[in-house]
Amino acid sequence: QVARQPLNSIRCGCCRENLQAQDRILTCLGCKEPFHVTCIAQAFMDPMSSELMPQSSASCPKCNMTIEWPLLLQTARRVSPLEQAPCDGQNNSDARQETPPCSSGGLPVPTEPPRMPLWSAELTQIPTFEIDSDEDEDRGQAEPFF
Repeated sequence: QVARQPLNSIRCGCCRENLQAQDRILTCLGCKEPFHVTCIAQAFMDPMSSELMPQSSASCPKCNMTIEWPLLLQTARRVSPLEQAPCDGQNNSDARQETPPCSSGGLPVPTEPPRMPLWSAELTQIPTFEIDSDEDEDRGQAEPFF
């Protein structure tokens, strides 16, 4: 597995949106540029193909290095709240332009709540019903379902 590297940028290399805490990202093995998983997957997709999975290899949108999709997947991770915006003069060109205010402890102040994936919502339990066959026989027939 590829070692986890600090973020090279606070923006996705494809869509240029700021990375938020808990965003799922992949990182180019060449230039170390972070990408939202969905953004880089679209970059790997052949627009003329009807396939649903990315091609096995493609070029990084930032540095044009040919990357194998399985190797890129090994860099998959979520952005931690401390990584979403560097503070205190870290050498990051994106951060110098759009560094959010820092708290007195030097940690980024969250500007919005973390995005929650749809699949992580709590599932409600499906109600179960027990049928008491003796009770139905006593009434002569079962009650309608609706």
